[in-house]
Amino acid sequence: MRILKNVTSVFIAAVLLSVSVCAAEYTAQADGLNKLGLFKGTENGYELDKNFTRAEGAAMLVRLLGKEKEVLSAQPIGLFADVPANDWAAPYVEYCYNYSITKGTGDSSYSPDEAMSGSQYITLVLRALGYENVEPENADIAAAEYGLLSSQTAREIMVYPAINRDKMVFISYRALSVTSPDGQTLIEKLIADGAVMPAEAKALKLID
Repeated sequence: MRILKNVTSVFIAAVLLSVSVCAAEYTAQADGLNKLGLFKGTENGYELDKNFTRAEGAAMLVRLLGKEKEVLSAQPIGLFADVPANDWAAPYVEYCYNYSITKGTGDSSYSPDEAMSGSQYITLVLRALGYENVEPENADIAAAEYGLLSSQTAREIMVYPAINRDKMVFISYRALSVTSPDGQTLIEKLIADGAVMPAEAKALKLID
């Protein structure tokens, strides 16, 4: 009985250690994206244990591409019936639609308040990187083919109908090192566009 208790205790400790290590890694990645100006928290911090909506996902994609200033200077026209021109998310959602990152959810709608699923976010990130042929049903294969995630990791994330902000950060941070069809990694593009300072990328070991 004592041996069983000891084994159980070791197992529980290992699980807790794994969770804490993952949490620490997500926080470090969130810090990195924040220092690069590509990720913002809320008034309550990063809130990595919270779900995020499709509207918030669009905003994250725009920031990840270093386009927020450009996007916020544009005048939305209300492309989607459920994201009117005066909605805070309109410029982000319309940018993603205009650049073939999102297709909406049909019937002139975007469903901004719905939770973002794992398959959706992986798909939208890959499209943002320039891989327009990606769909949610083949996102795991595409993620592995283009170097974003292993197919197993992608499938594990795709199981969730709503993913937390920690997974959003994890996928986004991985995207920085993915090579787009034009031969440049995202971090290289961000540096070339002046959206990220080389010293900051180097400090995070994203470039040599």
